[in-house]
Amino acid sequence: MKGSAQRPGGSWLQQNYDKLALVISLVLLLASAMLLVLRIGAQRKSFDQRMGREIGMAGRPAQPLDVTTVTQLLARLAAPFQAQPEGRRFLVGELRVASIPDGAPIPFAATRDPFSGKEQPSVDYEPDSDGDGIPDKVEIMWGLNPFDPTDAHGDLDGDGYTNLEEYLAGTDPLDPASFPPPAAKLRLVRTVTDPFRFIYVGISGERYQLNTRTGDRTYFVSLGDEVEGFKVVSHDAAAPGGPTLVLQRGAQKFRLVRGRTITDEARTAFLVLLLDGSRYRVRLNDTISLKDVRYKVVDIREDRIVIHDAADDKVSTVGLISPEERARLLGGAGALEAPSSGAAPGL
Repeated sequence: MKGSAQRPGGSWLQQNYDKLALVISLVLLLASAMLLVLRIGAQRKSFDQRMGREIGMAGRPAQPLDVTTVTQLLARLAAPFQAQPEGRRFLVGELRVASIPDGAPIPFAATRDPFSGKEQPSVDYEPDSDGDGIPDKVEIMWGLNPFDPTDAHGDLDGDGYTNLEEYLAGTDPLDPASFPPPAAKLRLVRTVTDPFRFIYVGISGERYQLNTRTGDRTYFVSLGDEVEGFKVVSHDAAAPGGPTLVLQRGAQKFRLVRGRTITDEARTAFLVLLLDGSRYRVRLNDTISLKDVRYKVVDIREDRIVIHDAADDKVSTVGLISPEERARLLGGAGALEAPSSGAAPGL
């Protein structure tokens, strides 16, 4: 018949298989949805019943925590036990030395060996318990703590000098009118070595060959001649280090050993005065003036220089500036390298 699309020669199931499968799937989905709705309803009812019971219960207030133990522990950590200065000596063994001549361990202050009964030589020793350079008895006299090494860097009278500097200079740290010489505040920033310009190469007859260190010039000179501001004053063929030619410029003499380069006389030191930040550039035998006190440079090394005060004939050693002093004064090495207007004349 027209309008009836059936498969020729097939059964009804074969002809309607797709439709039947669709109907079965829809029925299964509908059943699953119904089961899900029923299960959600049961769970919601159980939840409402449980919440109703919990709302009706009267809870008990929580008890506060006991933090007494923790508070006491934190207090002990903030203020640990510290032995008093007068009692700290009992925490370490007694200082002992070897007796003479037996070598027995006896107390340092013992005047007699308790083992042999022999008299012991007296020793002038002043203990320094904190190792800050100031003896205990001096610290006690000044009102300092002999067990605190930091008080050596304090300034009791506010004159700009530390307690240690005053002790080393023999001045009174309790009197601002008594203070060390200004050299106590002088520090070495750095040392530069610039080898001497000339090298003594050899001799030909009575003429001496001088080469510049860079090798760009050669001079043949005799005694009494001048070359670039230096005068040839003498020659010693039997000198201990070898044949030596002596040049002089002003009052300074330079001894040139044949074939060697001079370095000692060519060192330049850059200094700074901590009192006011004045900077100086000096060489060997130069003279500088610090607060109206004149000093002559008698030695220059990599880590120190030695200066001489002709007024009281005292020699002082100037050490390197510490990182703390450098940072506190100018905040860096770059600002310390250029000399100030107070530098020695002619440098």
